[in-house]
Amino acid sequence: MHGVGTLLKISRMPARAMGFGELQGFLERGFEAFGQLGDAAPFLTDIRASETRAMQRLLAGDADPFG
Repeated sequence: MHGVGTLLKISRMPARAMGFGELQGFLERGFEAFGQLGDAAPFLTDIRASETRAMQRLLAGDADPFG
């Protein structure tokens, strides 16, 4: 992940020059947040389980698949 952080830093000035400063900031903040998370596996496992349940309920015709 170190390479991604370096790429984000290198692309900061060109992104702002092209009018993508807000997007660049969003990407940098997101990258920083995930870096502080540590091991993302439990987080991603929770997301996958939640999305799988919603998908199964949606395909089963549940009136409120996200509830």
